[in-house]
Amino acid sequence: MTTVTFACPDCRTNLKTSRRITPDRDVRCPTCGTVFPAPPETNSDLLEFDEEKTDLPAQGIGNGSEPGPRLPCRDERTVKHSLGSTARRTRGLILGSAMIVIVFTAATAYFAWSAIVNRGHNAGTGREDPLAYVPVDSTLVVGVNLGELADQPDWRQQIEKGLRNLNPSPGFLDDCKTNTGIEFTELFDQVILAYKLDGLNQSELPHTTLIARSKIPFNQNKIRDSETEMYPEIVEGKFYYKRNVGEISDLNYLFMPSNRILILSNLPQYDFEPLVEGDGTEPLLSTEMVTMIRSLQSDPLWGAVPFSEVMRQSLHRDSQAIVKKTPEFAQVLETLSQARAASAKGRWEEGKFSLTMNLVCPDETAAGKASSSLQSFWTQHAKGWAGLLPGLVKDDQGFIQEIITQAKFSHEGAEARLSARFTPPPHEALAKWIPRLAWIARARSEQRGQPGLPPGRMPPGGMPPGRGRPGGPNRPPTKV
Repeated sequence: MTTVTFACPDCRTNLKTSRRITPDRDVRCPTCGTVFPAPPETNSDLLEFDEEKTDLPAQGIGNGSEPGPRLPCRDERTVKHSLGSTARRTRGLILGSAMIVIVFTAATAYFAWSAIVNRGHNAGTGREDPLAYVPVDSTLVVGVNLGELADQPDWRQQIEKGLRNLNPSPGFLDDCKTNTGIEFTELFDQVILAYKLDGLNQSELPHTTLIARSKIPFNQNKIRDSETEMYPEIVEGKFYYKRNVGEISDLNYLFMPSNRILILSNLPQYDFEPLVEGDGTEPLLSTEMVTMIRSLQSDPLWGAVPFSEVMRQSLHRDSQAIVKKTPEFAQVLETLSQARAASAKGRWEEGKFSLTMNLVCPDETAAGKASSSLQSFWTQHAKGWAGLLPGLVKDDQGFIQEIITQAKFSHEGAEARLSARFTPPPHEALAKWIPRLAWIARARSEQRGQPGLPPGRMPPGGMPPGRGRPGGPNRPPTKV
């Protein structure tokens, strides 16, 4: 039997066949599977020709295998190639669709989880200004920069204790520290306290708003969870919370416009919600007050008092009765009744405490006149004041006396200025002075004709004064 030997053009395996293969047929290599046209030698007349088996593939040399199935012609191979391409495309579409479904399902699950976990979270813009949350009708604005008191740890500790006492409910601020893992002095790195003392009901306690800027970002949900009962409210798409506290003096509203600012307040709800609605970039105070406060904020302790028209009228009215009994107060009261604002700031310098107080007058001439009259009055009458102030022990009297002795008056532009540099009292003294702010507030209440209420007591009717919207009760909170 005649055989023909030829090589696979791809893997170079020697192949042989004893059957004649016409040129229009292809050969498949049994080793590598390569399909190639039948070489000319397979069309030799010496090979056997069989109509039924002419197109048998070549066999590998010495493999002893039987001939395989007939190879298709080129037209048949083209059809099969098209069918294979269609199948591959179909598989690709199925796999692609499956991937899209998987990605969509994962994304939906993530956003659903995020919505549940971050419920009550305010994203903020990162441009929030703490001054933008000071109520427009604040009577007194006080600032404390705990971060600036790093070299005065004893005083910082006492100031921290005083800030904690602003919130009589036990545990909330401590739980904020525990839940967030942020130290109190970092969570309350910069603090602004805004008080409203005027225009309240006869028995109403001062409205207080605490605005704290954290040194590092905090988790809002962990702050929220520091109180066992929080009732969420939504205004303009922003969350704030009504705390279930037991005393009317508590700061019962909580608002976190971002993960760097925390606000606590006992304002009435109708006064608190405008602070939530704003974008937190534009202060509500007058431009003059904002400019004054910004010039104070570099010091660790500062305060500012805007003189509203109501306050000036009250000073003018009260001064008439005072002058009748003490004529020497006439010039001082006249100066105060014309002032637009007052400020104070203090810092430690070389073991001394530097105190600066400014009185903003209508113009430079008025400031010069006020400075001269205040210095004259101070020199003549201030020496005996330390013994007249109520509740002062001997050590406190010495501290006040040093301030009186060191105080000097001057003026710059439209501001009359008092400057004093003195040895600060022991840090324990601050703990005694902070509660006296409440004493002053109660004294103001008594001057209006009705004694202040004991802490935690409500006036007749069972509702804290100032807590309801004029003409109607508060919205009842709904816990969700």
